[in-house]
Amino acid sequence: LMEGAVSLIPLLRSYFLYLLFFAELQALLDYSQLGSYLAIEGATWVGSLTAPQPVMWLPVVLLSALLNLLIVPTEVKWQLLAPCLEPLIGCEQMSAEALYSAFCIGDCSTDILSPFLPYLPWVLAWVQYVEPQTGYRMLWRHGWRYSVAVLVVWSLLFLCWQAMGWPFVL
Repeated sequence: LMEGAVSLIPLLRSYFLYLLFFAELQALLDYSQLGSYLAIEGATWVGSLTAPQPVMWLPVVLLSALLNLLIVPTEVKWQLLAPCLEPLIGCEQMSAEALYSAFCIGDCSTDILSPFLPYLPWVLAWVQYVEPQTGYRMLWRHGWRYSVAVLVVWSLLFLCWQAMGWPFVL
């Protein structure tokens, strides 16, 4: 268990470096108000789209999956995406429950690949218990298959759920 935790020290150095750059980026976006501008422009662009619901939620799933590899907490990702995605709810192209479900499908599918996963030391420790030579690279090399499988299966289930017309909330 200790070997697994000690092997993560090089990853923690890069993690803190990422945090530094993300904090600087956040400060620059706050100062320049570029984030607000992009949110407003993104909202008007998304609001102008007219496409069937499956076409509208697929980019939400993929964008959420990609952001999960770069940003740590789910709440921050939702705060980043929500201003651009809320016009979909306002134009009644998608319900709020379906939109958030699409976001969560993308978010949960790439959790095992995220270097910011809070449980990564425990996952690596358990994997190293079985295979002592395993590191994060090996975990990523094998984990992407499961990540893609989860993304495809959950997306198909979501598509079937919407095709049946079943409500998300009872």
